[in-house]
Formats: sequence, C-alpha cells, structure tokens
Amino acid sequence: MSTRVVGLDAVRGVAIVAMVIAHVVPFARDALPHTALGVAGQISDLASPLFGLVMGVSAGLVWLRPENQSPGGGLRRAVSDSARAGVVFALGMALSAVGSWIAIVLQVLGVLMVLGLLFVRLATPVLSSAVVVAFVTMPALTGWVAPEAVREPNGHGSVVEQLVQSLSHGQSYRALSLLPFFALGVLLARLGLARAALAERLAMAGLIGTGLWLLLEAVGVQTRLSGDWPDQLHDLALVLTAYGLVMMYAGYRGSTPGLRALAALGVLALSVYVGHVPLIKAAADQPDLWSSDATGLLMAAAILAAVVGTALAWERLLGQGPIERAVALVTGRRLRR
Repeated sequence: MSTRVVGLDAVRGVAIVAMVIAHVVPFARDALPHTALGVAGQISDLASPLFGLVMGVSAGLVWLRPENQSPGGGLRRAVSDSARAGVVFALGMALSAVGSWIAIVLQVLGVLMVLGLLFVRLATPVLSSAVVVAFVTMPALTGWVAPEAVREPNGHGSVVEQLVQSLSHGQSYRALSLLPFFALGVLLARLGLARAALAERLAMAGLIGTGLWLLLEAVGVQTRLSGDWPDQLHDLALVLTAYGLVMMYAGYRGSTPGLRALAALGVLALSVYVGHVPLIKAAADQPDLWSSDATGLLMAAAILAAVVGTALAWERLLGQGPIERAVALVTGRRLRR
C-alpha cells in the first residue's frame, strides 16, 4: 500500500518543473516577449522556496512517525538526515564542477536539511511561534551577515567556501533565507495535509500576499538585496499560492491523471535535477544549434520535453529514480511507495 502523499509529490513536481523551465529560458531569451520573460522570472523565483517548503513538510511527516518519537529513534533519524544532507551537498558540488550557467541549489538544500532539524521536534505551539520569528528575522539576519558586497556566486571554491555560500553568502540561494519556508512546511505537516479547507486559506493568503507585493512595488518598495523583506514577501506569496492550489485540487478532486503526472515528476525530483544539468551544459556548448530565435525556442522546448518525458516514462516503468535509490542506499534509508 502506498505511503506517499500524491498532493505533496505533485507540489514537488511543480517545483522541479519550475526549476527546469528557469534553466532552459536562456536558450530562448531573445525569442520570448517581455511578458513571457516576466512570467519565466516568477516561475524561477518560485522554485527554490517551494523546494524548501516541501522539504519541511516531508521532514515533518517523517518525524511524526512513531519510530522517530523516542530519543533513540530520533537520534537515528537525525543521523540519517544529516548523512543524506552530506550526499546532496556532495552531488551539488559535483554538478557545480560541470560548469553550466545553472546556479546549483543542492548544496543549499543539503545545509537546509541540517538546519531544519532545529524545528522538527518542537512542540506545535512553539513551532508556530518559531515560524513567525523566522520569517520576521531572517531577512535582517541575512542582510547583516551577508550584505551585497560579500555575496558570492553559488557553487564556487572549496568545500568550506561553498558551505559559507550555501548558508548565508550565496548570490542566488541561501539556507538562512529558505529556513522559514522549511519551518512553515514542518508546521503544515502537523496541521494535516488532507485538509482542503486549510489549502484554500493558504492559496487565498498567497493571492493576498501577491497583491500586497504588487502594491509595494507600485509605491517604490522593491527588492534591494536577495532575501530582504520585499523579496521574502514575494517568495512567500508565490509559494503559498502554488502549494495551496495544488493541495486544494488534490483534496477536492483526488488523484487525477494530471496530478499523478506532476506527482511522478516529484518522486524523481532529485534524479531530474541531477540529469538535466549535464544535458543543458551539452546543449549550451553547441551555440550554433540555437543561434536564432526559432532554434533557441526549439532547444528550450526540446530539453524541457525530453526531461519531463523521460522522467514520466522512468517513473511509470521503474518507479523510484536512480539518484533517489543511490542516495537511499548510501544513507541506509528505505524508500517508500
């Protein structure tokens, strides 16, 4: 019997598709109208905080299992999670060495897994307060610890340098900026994923947040530094809207074919991420193949279709992805269906 949550896998599928779209846009940048580029920018902004939220929800569900409630079980789980974080960080470093135009997020997610352990055992009332505190304080903390002058491109330098970038100093991604989303995900796991009414409220909060962000933009309150308060409001609005709509659809409509397709992509999210980086690198190294607007657009569409199609076929025929299986083997974890 399956123990996976289709709606949650579908949200993860949305996140991975959003990230792949963001990474293929450079092929078609000259062919896309301004409006389409703006939409692509919003999709790009959605991906990493949505991953942070889904990671928090998944961690929250895992830590609710009876075997992880005892001190000994909790310690074993923390060790397993930390080992998985190390493997994901190492995968990120390997992908960064490929040298594509992609700012690799895996190192940041690895650090986030470890930081997230601070939240998984908190009592729900304390966790609720911690979520609010995290959203209020993290923009100021990241701005203080890593002002613009010391920010560095993610995925460059030694292990220690990449740890610092992943924690706080990365130009594109930082674990400290994603930590509030992880904590919120843990809280959502406690509140119940099957509650369609909760998903409705989250989607509505996301739409209200989007309206507030647009109003602030209109009056000149704009993002000055990645991870500041306007940027965080923008990301939170996108994440709540996407998560709320998908979970609301899952709650009211059940497991439809479209939802199952997104869920299949979510099951293979790590394999999709690892696999699409060298594919984009190989295509980018052949600029003659996408030198015109038409061929650039075709290249972007072909890569997206190839990645999604391969993942769907793999999940249907073979189940869990190869990278997920390898990580589970290395960390001693049992994959669940």
